[in-house]
Amino acid sequence: MRRALSLAIDRQEITDAVGAGVDGAIQVASFAVPSEAPGGIPGSPPAGDGYERNVDEARSLVAAAYPNGVTAELTFDAGSQDYSTAARVLTTQLAAVGITLNLVPVDSTALYTELGNQNFELTLAITGPLTPTILDPLIYQLGIMYGWSGADPSTVQALFDEAAATDDTSVWADRAEQISDDMTATGSMYGVFTAAPIWAVQPWVSGFDPYVYYSFSPDGFSVG
Repeated sequence: MRRALSLAIDRQEITDAVGAGVDGAIQVASFAVPSEAPGGIPGSPPAGDGYERNVDEARSLVAAAYPNGVTAELTFDAGSQDYSTAARVLTTQLAAVGITLNLVPVDSTALYTELGNQNFELTLAITGPLTPTILDPLIYQLGIMYGWSGADPSTVQALFDEAAATDDTSVWADRAEQISDDMTATGSMYGVFTAAPIWAVQPWVSGFDPYVYYSFSPDGFSVG
């Protein structure tokens, strides 16, 4: 199911909908740990090939497991226009492969309480802070996203430890790419896109690059 969900999602359609009327401010990230943040974060991996999309394969995977289709809940912050828009687009995209989403709009406090308790099936969330190097968002992925999604963190923990043990930014970039690949392979995060320009570095911020992305991810999602 994780594979089917990932293959079914048109990430560009989501960014186009979220960024409607905002010229060039929204973009799909090719990695779960993006390299495309404006300004470039030291130690970021090079841009990759991007997420694969194959609606036919996604539909076949769903049909093989659930011939009559399957239903899942998508919990999101109803106070965010970006989240609400992304939820609407995802509902249409997943319906095309036999996955019916029941939208669960909540306030932000309830959302993060549910995430912390792993009491959700699918969610939309912000995935990174303003950061001076790639190590900061990496520890966020390890400490937060893997905990929320229920994915096994052992591989990324070892990769992060290797990155943190050196000042060599090429090692950081290599381990960041491997961590991103692991997140994609395990389905702990299905995609990320840049937030609206409100998240750009403000005059009162110095020495940091903007790294605020929206993400969509599951818990240990295995319906049935």
